[in-house]
Amino acid sequence: MSYPTQQDVDAMRADGYEAATIAQAQARQQLGERVTSLKHAIQLAFADVQLGEGTGLYEAQGLDDFAGEQACAA
Repeated sequence: MSYPTQQDVDAMRADGYEAATIAQAQARQQLGERVTSLKHAIQLAFADVQLGEGTGLYEAQGLDDFAGEQACAA
């Protein structure tokens, strides 16, 4: 999913978009900034986490779906 940038909002203003449309774009821009910040925080929180001998997410989904051993290992 992509979010408008400040440059996109500025271009909308320059092109004469309606105020309501610009306001919606600004709200989506702010949402995009929060999403980016949250993604960064999650990446930092899990940066040093290693699976070790456990079961990974994709392997667990394969097991749930009764996939074969080869498919789960992939």
